[in-house]
Amino acid sequence: MRPIVLTHSAGAFPGLSDALRSAGTAVRHAPLIRFAPPADQSRLDRALARLADFRAIALTSPRAATVLRRRLDREPIGAPLPPVWVVGPGTEAALGAPVAGTGDGTAASLAERLIRSGMTGPVLFLCGERRLDLVPTLLRGAGIRVDEVVAYRTLVAAREAVRAACVDASAIVVASPSVAELLATALPIILHRPPTIALGPTTAVALAKLGFTVGAIADMPTEAGLVRAVLKTVKPGGGRELAMVGESGT
Repeated sequence: MRPIVLTHSAGAFPGLSDALRSAGTAVRHAPLIRFAPPADQSRLDRALARLADFRAIALTSPRAATVLRRRLDREPIGAPLPPVWVVGPGTEAALGAPVAGTGDGTAASLAERLIRSGMTGPVLFLCGERRLDLVPTLLRGAGIRVDEVVAYRTLVAAREAVRAACVDASAIVVASPSVAELLATALPIILHRPPTIALGPTTAVALAKLGFTVGAIADMPTEAGLVRAVLKTVKPGGGRELAMVGESGT
């Protein structure tokens, strides 16, 4: 039986391997993605030191939410936190604090909710170095000032490592647009590309644009949602197997 290859970053989805093994699948974890602080943290430090100056904070990834949460745990701002708007429940869970609004998992839905709220800005958009610019583009188009600040960098594996991880996969689970781009580079269209399972709608759109077949989308960006999506596609104990690649929102 070929294994399900889990290549998300260390520490992400900590219960997923056990859940899939319990469902009768073989699992191998080979991380292909990791995160690091910005090369220059000074702009992030300045933004987080003046959080009270912003009318709202927009977050489109669990990683950005984690950066904000850790900073607030270490250095409380001494004033009420501006309303935080998040792209979906996975990012809300990573923040671990009440939010003003939650999108349906897509950047467009988050921007639309902010615009409908009557927001005037400035909005602090904490993001990764590699990101989709849809949220700031839509907000600025509506006349809302946005300050984009890089909160983390996404570091991906070499193409050879990606190919080695996916060589025996009959399907690939992709949990971020960054990893979708990595797969497209490592697995050019002339090679066999297994079908994919996406963690959420944004990742599914990225995969489709890159020429991948999207076989399923997790109904929630969580371990349980991934397991349900996997079991719709994979026959435990035999049949299709898949590779689990990436992490949400990057």
